[in-house]
Amino acid sequence: MHIATNGQFKTALHRAVVNRTRHRVSMAYFYGTPQEVKISPPMKLVDVDHPLLYQPVTWKEYLDAKGKYFNRALEFIKCEALFIADRCRQL
Repeated sequence: MHIATNGQFKTALHRAVVNRTRHRVSMAYFYGTPQEVKISPPMKLVDVDHPLLYQPVTWKEYLDAKGKYFNRALEFIKCEALFIADRCRQL
């Protein structure tokens, strides 16, 4: 969701806390996404004031990065203004 919204919705580390007085709601998004689907924000979320934060990646590339780097996966997909690090291209 972080990539698809160009960082407007931040990804939170999943931490479930059991609470007997309140119900916990979990929601899965992008469940069952085909592996060849490219993840990137809609162009209306990208402009001069809001540059593209992450290079477009396929769902498979994202899952591979998540499996390899876990909580640091977004760092390896992140774009830089004039340079995309080699590590991003090799995911």
